[in-house]
Amino acid sequence: MDIHSLAAKLAAEEGGLFFLAGVDMGRPEGKHATLTIHAAEGTVNPEYEESLKKAIAESDPDMDFQLRLHNSEELYAPDSLEAFARLFRHDHIVADPTGAFTRVPELVKLAQKVSESLGLAVRQTLWQAEFSTMAFVVEPSVAEHTLAGESAVPETVRESIEQLVDEYAGRDLRKAIRIVRVATRVPAGNYVPIDNLSVPPKPAEASGFFKPAGIVATLAALIGFGLAPAAAATPPIEGRHVLAPGITGLAGLTTLGENSLGNRNHYQAVGGLRLYFGEAGVAIVAAYGPGSEQDNSPSQRLFAVPGLSKRNKGESEIPSDIVPGVKKPIRIQSAS
Repeated sequence: MDIHSLAAKLAAEEGGLFFLAGVDMGRPEGKHATLTIHAAEGTVNPEYEESLKKAIAESDPDMDFQLRLHNSEELYAPDSLEAFARLFRHDHIVADPTGAFTRVPELVKLAQKVSESLGLAVRQTLWQAEFSTMAFVVEPSVAEHTLAGESAVPETVRESIEQLVDEYAGRDLRKAIRIVRVATRVPAGNYVPIDNLSVPPKPAEASGFFKPAGIVATLAALIGFGLAPAAAATPPIEGRHVLAPGITGLAGLTTLGENSLGNRNHYQAVGGLRLYFGEAGVAIVAAYGPGSEQDNSPSQRLFAVPGLSKRNKGESEIPSDIVPGVKKPIRIQSAS
């Protein structure tokens, strides 16, 4: 089986916008491999499946094929990026048009590596899509207290996270991560739990959580097709944080709207995801609506990743992956 030829064949097909194609090798030995195409309901033409079947049969007659159409409820259900990624696990990714499905597992692995290395010091690892921010919330027992009585992140913990992120964040993932935040509380804004251990127990009725039922109709009325000025102009509640479904985190991980330096046009990113996810893409837009804010508290400090020279507020003098072999800088923030 030639994965590259198969990927080229899929890219040449017309009739629908699938968001992922993966192959699972036959088990036990001798069983045919299976190609699975993932698409959102309403984004493919009725003739698309037959067209794909014919193309796959011509490419590899021994390969099985299935087209999986995902509805909004299924896509909204995972409450972390780890749980979302489990819906789409395959032995090999053949095509990832949005670029997000390759990065999600890498972000989850990074969060788990840092948490495991620090033992019980980290309580939650979160992702804020709009600002491409990875947040580590430390356990209250680890926090220090200032003379003013405020909690603060110990310098040793911050330095450890800084070093671990620098060590384990790969080149491609660095294009997605702009800021790493270390804090003693969940910062204000919309966040997605990265791993399952970061998902807090949900009360029966919680206004701070997105709900699958009815969210499409509500957000569609507010936002429409894209980012409505009305939604963007609504001021977020100071200090409010919202834990959103895993799908909303894709807006900060997709390669859509991203240039070679890792800079992303968020309007292009969200608009592109809307095309691939159809009606379900409205939830992704929600990450940019009310409550979408960067928590810049007065006690916050900025740090540069080790090994890169510093300039104002700890930012690197090298803007991105301009120099081959040089890692893209990630700012490290420490906040109460």
